[in-house]
Amino acid sequence: MNYAIIAAGTGSRLYNEGVFLQKPLMKIKGTPMIKRLFDVFKNNSAKDVIVVINDLNLRTRDYIKSLNYPFQIKLNVKSTPSSMHSLFEMREFLGDKDFCLTTLDTIFKPKEFSEFIKYPKSQTDKDAIMAITSFIDDEKPLDIKTQNNNITAFLDEKTDCQFVSGGIYYLKNTIWQLLVRSIAFGNFKMRNFQSDLLAAGLNVGYYSFSKIIDVDRSKDMQSRLGRVLDGLAGHLWFISIYFFISLRLINEAYSVTIFILAAITGFFYPFQAAMADYYRNAHLFFIKGKDGSEFNNSQKVRNDYNQYTWTKGFWNKLWLRFYLNFTLQQETFSKNLQRLMKLIHEHYNGIIPEGILTEIRQMNKPLMKYTHMLTFSIRAIALLVALYLNNVILYCLFELIILNIMLIYRVVRQEQISKITYRNL
Repeated sequence: MNYAIIAAGTGSRLYNEGVFLQKPLMKIKGTPMIKRLFDVFKNNSAKDVIVVINDLNLRTRDYIKSLNYPFQIKLNVKSTPSSMHSLFEMREFLGDKDFCLTTLDTIFKPKEFSEFIKYPKSQTDKDAIMAITSFIDDEKPLDIKTQNNNITAFLDEKTDCQFVSGGIYYLKNTIWQLLVRSIAFGNFKMRNFQSDLLAAGLNVGYYSFSKIIDVDRSKDMQSRLGRVLDGLAGHLWFISIYFFISLRLINEAYSVTIFILAAITGFFYPFQAAMADYYRNAHLFFIKGKDGSEFNNSQKVRNDYNQYTWTKGFWNKLWLRFYLNFTLQQETFSKNLQRLMKLIHEHYNGIIPEGILTEIRQMNKPLMKYTHMLTFSIRAIALLVALYLNNVILYCLFELIILNIMLIYRVVRQEQISKITYRNL
């Protein structure tokens, strides 16, 4: 099999978020993205691999040239206006050969990719076969309609379609003439070219992947770790506050048993912070969808956790263990919300009917003030007031009594809303 990689993008979204490493060299599980694809191709009988990178990525060029594989890597260093034009630049290298085309930033399970590569052998009537997935992670997904093992439509607008394009394509040499014509008509996007394949009457099949992730935002790579570090920093911060409050009270003639009050107060802090974080992201999910939130579930985190071992990937496994515990704790107090989210993903593909969505937002909005009160700001104000009154024990009582009452009310009310919404769906 011959393979082609489109890697001519500039990574502008990542650059704007402060990530300056060239995108092909960014690491997934310790391996640069471009090398990860080469390794996958090597395990799937690669003959030749053509890569198009832009002429600004000289470090990427040098890195690719330093690699040693049993297949030939044909490198085309040229800036192109679009991925469609990058494909056009591959024409002279691929000629009349059938090939598998991928974008640089598609992350998939290697085993599923191997099955995808074998699939065309049983689909000799197809001019092209597209990888599709029901896991929607792209900011602007290309929806796909299917019927009888064929793709019948590519849709730019958001629909209720079950599948989206995954950025992996098996293409026959019959596509080149159509590609030239499509560019001549001023098309720039690969998604437009895919629609042109159907319009020209070509037979386009599909192969379904369980999950394909498009890495084009820093949060795709860093958000979970950032949340773990953020939570850990918050815990250490408040542990030090409880400790020094206790020392201050001992200096004011309280007994050392004041540490017991501080310990009890500190025990509840992680629950308050965890649920505030969870409900905040749940609310963002209902407002903006999953692209606008960091809403996770324990099964997804556990799957990532199980991909590492303590001997290989110790640090990744360690922080994912913390994150898994964090997520499990959140789910323990939100059983009805878990049932609701499961229903939304299984029966509505993560897209809630607009009427129900409006009701959820209206019911959730009044609760957000309590969510904010369970985070840092209200604690800082309470601590400042207690210090001003020279009575810091009031701060411990505030956290222990007032914030726990807020937490209980917030959890109970959210569970009621989730139960009502579940019934309505």
